[in-house]
Amino acid sequence: MEATRAGGRLGIPGLYVTGDPGSEDSDAKEGTLKIYLGLVSAKAHTLYHRV
Repeated sequence: MEATRAGGRLGIPGLYVTGDPGSEDSDAKEGTLKIYLGLVSAKAHTLYHRV
């Protein structure tokens, strides 16, 4: 979101797995995708998902 200009679009392509137990990142171990909704709103971003 930091790299996207104000009013830009953010896409989440693909399908996420439930988790990656071998990952070093604790969120990836759980299969969690963190999105800061306040920043999305402040920069007027558009979120979309494609499979």
